[in-house]
Amino acid sequence: MLPPDQLTQQAKKRRAEEDAEKEKQRKQHEAEYRKKVLQDEQNSNQATEDKDETEDKEVEQTLWSPEIQQVVENKVKSFFGWVEKPKKA
Repeated sequence: MLPPDQLTQQAKKRRAEEDAEKEKQRKQHEAEYRKKVLQDEQNSNQATEDKDETEDKEVEQTLWSPEIQQVVENKVKSFFGWVEKPKKA
């Protein structure tokens, strides 16, 4: 059996090694988490840009001629079809 001083030193050494391993794992997990968050942000930004582009294309496709726009501005879509806008009192 080892003297108490050596047991204490071995315990301290083992504890230091365990702490170093835990710190290494923590840093690795933190790096992976940051990488995942960054990737999620990039994917979110890309999805938003794609959605905006799609909406812009849809708006461009639905642009009507000025004559049609004038008719549409004076009419309202209802259950019965396009009807004159109600006049405000």
